[in-house]
Amino acid sequence: MTQIWKSGIMTKSYYSHFFLKKTGEKLLLIIVLILSLSNIYTYYVYTNNLTKLENNYDVIIDEIQYSRKILNTSLIGFSSSILRLKTMDFYRWNTTYPPNDFGQPVSVIYIFNNNSTLLIDLKIQGLDGFYIPLTIQKGNAFSLNDATVSILDSNQKYAPILYSNNISSDKKIEVFITEKGWYTISLTGKWTFTGGTDDVGILYKDHNIVVLPFRVKADISVRSSFEEYDFFANKYYITFSIQ
Repeated sequence: MTQIWKSGIMTKSYYSHFFLKKTGEKLLLIIVLILSLSNIYTYYVYTNNLTKLENNYDVIIDEIQYSRKILNTSLIGFSSSILRLKTMDFYRWNTTYPPNDFGQPVSVIYIFNNNSTLLIDLKIQGLDGFYIPLTIQKGNAFSLNDATVSILDSNQKYAPILYSNNISSDKKIEVFITEKGWYTISLTGKWTFTGGTDDVGILYKDHNIVVLPFRVKADISVRSSFEEYDFFANKYYITFSIQ
């Protein structure tokens, strides 16, 4: 009986050991399988991200080359800059005729991204009857190549107008820009090639000329579709006095 009992214990112990061994082997196999699948997934994610990085790298290189072309060919000059915010300051020194106007009534900027928003924050000081004929034109209005619109019965041409409005008080303007490129901002109406712009703040009443005093500041910025304020290229024009 003692031998049989011992044999029974030995048999149970053997099968328990065998069961634990097989269970351990299965568990180890499952762990190895999970780790293998994890490594395969990690490799897939890494490969996918690497492909995206390579594509983004190509896009970035193209943009850098394009930006260098703009900088090297179009912005070499004393009055060129890259900035996030610029201010156009335009004011009248006296109210005699012809008046002396100083500052920057017209500027040309380059927007680097499609689907951006051009923001202009206008601050206007002026008497009743004064207004600013704010105009935004597509292209560099000082370039004949961008002056694609002709004035009837005239040899004057001008760049296409995206926005035009007479503004007499402080106002914030937002204009959606679908295409990157040059844009002209004028506080004195549209800029015509060979014709310039109109005088502002000059009224004709009862055969008399009334010259109104004023001061205008326009803070300009560009916002991308990601709600971030972008850098843009700026070229100054007409920074001297106008008489």
